Amino acid sequence: MQLAQERIQRRGSGIIIFLPQEGKGNGHLALVASAVLKHQGKYQSEAYEELGFEKDSRNYFVAGKILKYFGIKSVILLSNNPGKANDLILSGINVVETQSLIVPEIKSKILLNSYQDKLKQGHKIDLELLKLNKNYLANLEEYFPYEPTPKNSIVLCIGDLMCDYILYCDSLDEGIFEKPEPIIGGTVINGAIALKNQGINSIVFGKLGNDAEAKLIVGFLKDHQIGFSLGSSNILNTGSVLLVYYKKENKRLMVYDTNNSNDYDVGNLKSTLNSFKLCSKDIALLIGHPLYNFPSDYSKNIIDAISKFGLLIVLDVVPHNMYNKVDKDILNYIISDKVSVIISEYLTLMKILRVDVLSDRPSALEIDKIFSSFRISFLVLRFGGEGNIDIQMIVKRIDEDSFMVLEENCTGYSLLKNEEKRSFGDVLTAKFINKYLVLG
Repeated sequence: MQLAQERIQRRGSGIIIFLPQEGKGNGHLALVASAVLKHQGKYQSEAYEELGFEKDSRNYFVAGKILKYFGIKSVILLSNNPGKANDLILSGINVVETQSLIVPEIKSKILLNSYQDKLKQGHKIDLELLKLNKNYLANLEEYFPYEPTPKNSIVLCIGDLMCDYILYCDSLDEGIFEKPEPIIGGTVINGAIALKNQGINSIVFGKLGNDAEAKLIVGFLKDHQIGFSLGSSNILNTGSVLLVYYKKENKRLMVYDTNNSNDYDVGNLKSTLNSFKLCSKDIALLIGHPLYNFPSDYSKNIIDAISKFGLLIVLDVVPHNMYNKVDKDILNYIISDKVSVIISEYLTLMKILRVDVLSDRPSALEIDKIFSSFRISFLVLRFGGEGNIDIQMIVKRIDEDSFMVLEENCTGYSLLKNEEKRSFGDVLTAKFINKYLVLG
C-alpha cells in the first residue's frame, strides 16, 4: 500500500480501490484459520485448500464498475496479479500498463513464502528482488575526482539519467527488429561532458537502477573523470530512450521510458549538497524533467533545497513539450525568485506563458513579458530552423524595467550531422555557463 501511494504521489494523480476480500475472498474466518498452517511454512493458497476453501475466490469486476463511476476509462494498474488486469479489461477498462509492486524490505520467511506463493499462482514478480533484508534505497555512491579549491565553481547537474538506444533507418517503412546496444545519453550527462570540455568541474546527481545500464553510466563517468552522487533503486530500472532516425523522411522518433528509477530524491539531494560542501560560489544546472514528471510541490522542494545552500540555479526548460503540464503560474510557484537563469526554446516558453506567437523570433515585447513574469537575471532563448535552435539570443536584466541583448548568434545547428545534434543544446549551455556565470 505504501509503495502504491508513493507511486501515485510521484505521478500527481491516481486512485486506490479497497475491496473487502479478506482471505482471498474466503472471508475473515478462513484468514484466521489458515494462520497456524502458514506459520508451519505452508503457502497461503495451500493452507486454504487444506482447510476446504478456494485457493483464491476473488474477482475484480466491481473495481471496473467503480472506475466507470468516476469516469475513468483507462488505467496504469499497480499490481503483480494478472487476474486483476484481465477482470478490468473484461469490465471495459483499458489497462494501458501493469506495473509490479514489490515490498522493498523483506524481513521474514513468512513474507518470502507469500511472494513465492503468489509466483506459483501466476503473479508477475521478479525473483531477483526477493532477497531478505534488501533495502529499497542503497546508499549514495559518491565520486569526486577533483582537487577542491575555494575559488573554482562546481556545477551540480540534475536531470534525466539514461541510456540511449539509437537506430538509423532508411525510411518509415523499415521495421525495427531488435534493440540496439545502449550508449550513454541524457541531457545531464551530455551537459557534464560539455562542461568538462569548457574546463568546468561538475557533479552528476540522480538515481539509477540496479542493472547493466547503471554500471555502464557509472563506468562512463569514472572513465571521464566526472564527479557524481548517485542513489540506487532495486525496484525500477535505469532510464532509457529509443531514438530512431529516418533518413528518407528526415524525421526522428523518440520513445522515453518514463517509469524509471530517477526520482530526484530530495533527501539524497540534501546529503549531496552537504557532502560536497556546495555553496554560493557553485552552480546548479537543473534540467526540467522533474517539473514535467512530478507534482509541482515535489519540484518546488528540489529547488528550495538547492537554494538553501546558496547555489546559483540555472533551469533548462526541457522536455520541449513542458507546456502541456506547466503554465506560467505553475512555473512561477515552483521557481519563485530562486532561479537566476532560464534557458529555453522560444516557442516552448511562449506556450508556457500562453502567448500566441506572431513571428519565428522573439520580439522586445515578448522578452519584456518573460522578464516581468519570472524574476530571473539571464534569459537564453533558442529559435529558428528545424530544431528551433539555429539562433541563440542571450539577454540580461538591467533593472525592473529594462534588459539588454548581449548576444544573438547563428549556432550552426542545421549544418550538423544527426549524431552531432544529440547533445548540441548542452554544448551551448556549457559555453554560456562558462562565459557568463563562471568567468563573468
